[in-house]
Amino acid sequence: MNGSLKPQATQRAAWIDWLKKVSWTTLALVVLAVLMFGYYYRKTSATTVLIIPGSFPQGLSPGFTTDELSSSLLSSLERLRRTAQSAGRSSQTSPANVELALGRLPAASATDPEYTTLRNPLPIFDTKVRGVSLGMLREWAVQAKVRQFILIDATAGRSGGSGFLLHAMLQDKSRFEIKKDWWVPRHGSCRSPLDICTNELAEDILAHEQPNRCLGYDEIGYSYLLKYQINRQIEDLSSAEDLYRKAIMCADRDPVAYCNLGNVLIRKWNAGGRVEAQLANDAVDYSKKALALNPQLAEAAVNLGYLEYVRGQHRQALDYFDKIGREFPTNQAVLLNSGFLLYREYLNGRSDLLAGAVQKTRSAWDLGPSFIAANNLGFFLYEMDNVPDSVKYWQEARRLNPDDPDVLGGLALGLYKSGQQKEAIALYREVINRDAKMKDPQNLRDSHFWSKKAVEDALPLIQAASSG
Repeated sequence: MNGSLKPQATQRAAWIDWLKKVSWTTLALVVLAVLMFGYYYRKTSATTVLIIPGSFPQGLSPGFTTDELSSSLLSSLERLRRTAQSAGRSSQTSPANVELALGRLPAASATDPEYTTLRNPLPIFDTKVRGVSLGMLREWAVQAKVRQFILIDATAGRSGGSGFLLHAMLQDKSRFEIKKDWWVPRHGSCRSPLDICTNELAEDILAHEQPNRCLGYDEIGYSYLLKYQINRQIEDLSSAEDLYRKAIMCADRDPVAYCNLGNVLIRKWNAGGRVEAQLANDAVDYSKKALALNPQLAEAAVNLGYLEYVRGQHRQALDYFDKIGREFPTNQAVLLNSGFLLYREYLNGRSDLLAGAVQKTRSAWDLGPSFIAANNLGFFLYEMDNVPDSVKYWQEARRLNPDDPDVLGGLALGLYKSGQQKEAIALYREVINRDAKMKDPQNLRDSHFWSKKAVEDALPLIQAASSG
């Protein structure tokens, strides 16, 4: 027993001698360092992805600092996330157009991790005491906790003396191996503005987080398509197209990517005045490929039927929608398109088809809330002189999408016809403030497919709203 006490006494004496030699200031600094390290270690989530920008090669002056590079990447990641969140999962296509459906995504996104860099939050973090700074303690704690790092560097592959390639790699600390490399951008060298490079890197990073990495491109492309349907910015179509092409390169048997790429090309064809025939031809090919891979993907069939109709093959298109209507009797997109095309034929003189348009669209509405179905029913029932029900559906459409000028214009027309003229004029004045073209009768006919009856009934309303 005495033999075991002697080493303990010796150890205790050594500690006492050490404490006598160490100043209280040093001891306080050690305690503070331990507390700071523990604070940032506990504060950091293990799922955090640490962004570490490397220094640029000697002689390379890209026009921005490494801090600006990492900040741009963080901004790109956040912007893509906001795009997905704001777009949501319900289409906001204008009711003025046939509802081209987007291919259904097979899985939800993985939970997004937090991204952070090791930039010091305050100047005091750079101040060293006894060779150690708060920033160093923070860095050690974060690096000890996180499992993944995004290491960013610029290679010396310059073009014209000013360009360069941005290189990044995702490293998993738990196994100390590189999980993925990105070369950004894919073509040429990084050019100003900086987010041209970092946006593509951010897309790849977010796609990499998905349970199935290739499907991540579908997810982000889907968000850009929905964003286009809200804002009508052609740049969003270009981003969506690039992402769906990435998805196909990543997995060449992805039916959703082929379907939605066809959808993008149809929208580009429409936006360009339907001049570039190759866009429509490619859209047909991609939609057929999607159906070959997944015969149950009704959205790809909708693409094909829509293209046939707008290319002038009206009878064939209607027969095609009858066919896919039997194959997909409870698909909302098929019913919406079929009903709307019947209404288009009604506008062309086929008065016998209006009842069918109402029946198809009401079936689509019964499948679930859709402002497109509600708005279309408002216009269709107005043609049948059923103003009370048309107002009811327009109010439903407004509840689901309170900002769409076509919805608000239809509701204003219904209210005006119902005798609520003061409210109707105020509402149509709001419509004109949102979209000045809504006071042009020709625009209502050509772009929003208002009937001759609806336009003529709206003329005094438009005049009153415009003169107020």
